[in-house]
Amino acid sequence: MTMTSILFHAFIVLTAGAGLVMAISRNIVYAAFLLFVVLLGVAGLYIFAAAEFLAVSQVIVYVGGTLIVVIFGVMLTAKMREMRPQTEFVNLIPGALVAMALFLALLFMIRESGVLKTNEVAARAVVDNTRQVGIATLTDYLLPFELVSILLLTVLVGAAYLSRKTKIEKEEVAE
Repeated sequence: MTMTSILFHAFIVLTAGAGLVMAISRNIVYAAFLLFVVLLGVAGLYIFAAAEFLAVSQVIVYVGGTLIVVIFGVMLTAKMREMRPQTEFVNLIPGALVAMALFLALLFMIRESGVLKTNEVAARAVVDNTRQVGIATLTDYLLPFELVSILLLTVLVGAAYLSRKTKIEKEEVAE
């Protein structure tokens, strides 16, 4: 067994184990930190799949952005001092059955698609995927890329406005 194989299996065990513990965790703060581990594990698996662009995007967007917002949202909530938020086991058996069915369906689709067969030509084509994605983003897909950035900026400004408006309304009610 090579070192690459050992690291690949370690990432699989880390990601699946953290995902399982996250799913059954009753403490929402622990679940948020375990989500961090799961997302980093998925980024590592993307690297093993020779999808460096997806790995970097995973870390920047999900780990760096979304998860930090979730953690701050959980930790900075004003009601955290009065109550201890916990998740409950609701529909555990049906959820486990649906998850197992989805897993088996995905496994069947992967086996039938022939993706697992190694192809030397495809392996060489994947090596330069980050450069190709960058060139395509800034040439062929520049307009959609800019429209998405404007949309995200609008959402950010709207969220800041709504949170500020709520704060001002609370101050007026207190007076």
